[in-house]
Amino acid sequence: MDIRNTSTAACAVAIGPTSPSMTIANDRGAVVWNNCYSDDRPGACAMFLMLHAIVARGVYVITRTWDQRSGSDRALVARGTYWLTANLSGVRATSKITFSLTA
Repeated sequence: MDIRNTSTAACAVAIGPTSPSMTIANDRGAVVWNNCYSDDRPGACAMFLMLHAIVARGVYVITRTWDQRSGSDRALVARGTYWLTANLSGVRATSKITFSLTA
């Protein structure tokens, strides 16, 4: 996920375990992963945010990894269509993309 500062002045954004929040759901709407999962199980995120400065016209990049497993048995999810939704605290917009697992 990229957070872009499109202005001509530096800014700060609050980043932490719950912001941005990222969730992956299958085509039936069932959540199979989110960034608060621990060992592929739903868990509580730590409740802190840290301010990160972004220079004018700069980009802050956040990377998370999902191993395509879900549930307590850590089974690979089925082939199909999935939705990645990302929300950033304090921002009204939600980013949502679809992707397919084919193998």
